[in-house]
Amino acid sequence: ELHVQIAKPKEKTLTVFYRDATNNQELAASKQLTGKIGDSYKELPISIEGFVFKNDSGNTEGVFAEDSQDIHFYYRPGELYFLESPKQLTFGTLKVSNQPLVKFGQPAEGLRVMDERKQGNWQVQLKQSQSFSNGEFIMPHVLSFVSDTASTSITDKAITVTESDKKGEIDLSGLLDQSQQRGIKADIPVEYQRLGTFKGALSWSLVDAPAN
Repeated sequence: ELHVQIAKPKEKTLTVFYRDATNNQELAASKQLTGKIGDSYKELPISIEGFVFKNDSGNTEGVFAEDSQDIHFYYRPGELYFLESPKQLTFGTLKVSNQPLVKFGQPAEGLRVMDERKQGNWQVQLKQSQSFSNGEFIMPHVLSFVSDTASTSITDKAITVTESDKKGEIDLSGLLDQSQQRGIKADIPVEYQRLGTFKGALSWSLVDAPAN
């Protein structure tokens, strides 16, 4: 008489945690991951509103074993920042004239914002941090920001270019489309026109704004 006893396959249960990397607090409900010893597993981070996946515990993929450890996914709080903003703006070559010179600037880069936060408004602001000068003569306040609805003088005081509560990646490059008469315009009166290469500096800022 022969007796054969088949043992029940051993199982291992892992707990998957989703934590704030700054304080180790749980951001979402943990879950159980159970498998037979020797079976493979693979876990991916989940999306959590207002947070961005940062790193993990290094064991998100592997084989169930007696000594397998729990899995931890770590996230950082969402941030508000520029993905891209114009570092250079050119107006080309203009000839001295007996009429005012008007020209829209051509940006070398686009204007893109990323808002990873769960909530909150933001504003893109612009100011002139250095006046136009050829080294001898300074042109005061010849720039303005032109939108479809308004034209605002650009000075050393920040102006709001646009405001929104959109989340994710937002492309605002269309606000600087010279072909549509939008963006940064130079309006140089006759009395300011001089020979030489004029240079100045603009400063872009992205600020948190109170909800309406």
